[in-house]
Amino acid sequence: MKKVINSTLGLLTATIFLNTPLQAATVGNSFNVLVNLTSTCIIDSTTNTLNFGTYTAFGSASTSTPTAAISFKCTQGFVPSSVVLDTTAPLAIAAAAGLTTTGTGVIAGLRYTLTMAGVVSTTGSAATTTAGSGADIKSYTISGNMVSGQAGLSSTATVAATQTRTLTLTF
Repeated sequence: MKKVINSTLGLLTATIFLNTPLQAATVGNSFNVLVNLTSTCIIDSTTNTLNFGTYTAFGSASTSTPTAAISFKCTQGFVPSSVVLDTTAPLAIAAAAGLTTTGTGVIAGLRYTLTMAGVVSTTGSAATTTAGSGADIKSYTISGNMVSGQAGLSSTATVAATQTRTLTLTF
């Protein structure tokens, strides 16, 4: 009798579980994604040369108005607070007024002027789920001018002079 009751109870329990519909359940919980972004700009273009070419004393430069292009990669939407030319080169001065930065200098005893008017900004690509964002590009063109009729300074018949100037973004 005991075996019959145990078998019946087992069969009854199995029938209840087989006939009871199974309930699927889900549960979720939220979480935050956080980042602290430090905006910056980095040099994008290699060193450029503003080349006046050959200057014959009391004559003029073979390239009277050369240009140099300088570019920086910046965080998207980030605007530098100022852009200025250096004053560290010998006899160099610089000034900024509005969107125009100017400077002067002396190389091989020849005075020259520099002008940088405004910036050309190219907006980087937006981030997607498959690719990161692209940088904004800030491009600056610096124009030079060397007036004619200068004597120059050299103890030899010819001299190849180089002077390093710097365009600085402040942010």
